[in-house]
Amino acid sequence: MKKLISILLCCLFVITGLSVAKDIDTSKDELKYTGKFKWNRKADKEYDVKAVFVKNEDGNYDAKFLFDWNKKPYTYTGIVKGDVEKGPISGEIYNESKKRKRKFTFECAFKDGKFTGTHKEITKKSKETGVIYFSKDKS
Repeated sequence: MKKLISILLCCLFVITGLSVAKDIDTSKDELKYTGKFKWNRKADKEYDVKAVFVKNEDGNYDAKFLFDWNKKPYTYTGIVKGDVEKGPISGEIYNESKKRKRKFTFECAFKDGKFTGTHKEITKKSKETGVIYFSKDKS
C-alpha cells in the first residue's frame, strides 16, 4: 500500500510539474540593442543607452531603456510599435520615479543596420529633447 501511494504521489508531482512548466513562456526572446543618445541642452555629449525589447501579446514590444545620467542609473519602460528588425519604430516610455515622473516618445528609422531618430518629452507639454541611435547587439 505504501508503495502504491508513493507511486501515485510521484505521478501527481510529475503531472503537476509538467502543467506548471507548460505555463512558462520560453518563446519570449529578448532583442537587445546598444547605442547612444544626445540631449538637446548638452548636444556636445553622448550618453550610452541599452534597450531590450520583448514581443507582447498585442504584437507590439515591451521595452526597457537603461542609461546613466549624472552618474546615476535610470530605467525607462514602455511600448515600442513597428518592425524592430527593419524599422520604422516608435514608442512611448516613462520612468517609475515617485518624485518626478517623466514620459517620452521616440521615432526611429532603420538604415545601414542602425535605428536613428528623435526623442521628445511629453510629461507636461511636447518638446523635442534630442536624438537617439542604436543597433542590435551582436552577442
